[in-house]
Amino acid sequence: YMLQPNAKEADWRLNDPRLKRNDKGQIVTVSWFVSDFGCDISEEYTYNENGTLKTKKNNGIENAEEIVYTYKADGSLEKSVSKAAGEGMIYRTTSTYRVLESDENGNWTRRMQTQLCEDGPDNGSGVYENSAKLYLIETREISYYK
Repeated sequence: YMLQPNAKEADWRLNDPRLKRNDKGQIVTVSWFVSDFGCDISEEYTYNENGTLKTKKNNGIENAEEIVYTYKADGSLEKSVSKAAGEGMIYRTTSTYRVLESDENGNWTRRMQTQLCEDGPDNGSGVYENSAKLYLIETREISYYK
């Protein structure tokens, strides 16, 4: 969302988000009004039966994106596939995740993410003409409270 907000909306993503929840209390929609364009942008979420995130959709001013998440049998994130379009281009990013280290509670603290990033013209062909592969090491420190 590449916007040039006015001074009042310098932090527009943090101003007055509107939330909608499902009957389980999970957030299903977050939306923001962007006055420069006179419309909303939003993020929509769906969940698997076990509560893990199934999909995330971003609806922007001049772009849209959907991410689909896949999990291993143990519940850990295995893969995400993002498909997006905007400003005459289509994009697909396929990320795979491999846990390298876990803490004493079984939560990952270090993992490798491999991304295959593809793009091409939004001409209806569905052909991604360019690709690049990225390797990322993600780390996190989790504080537990008793």
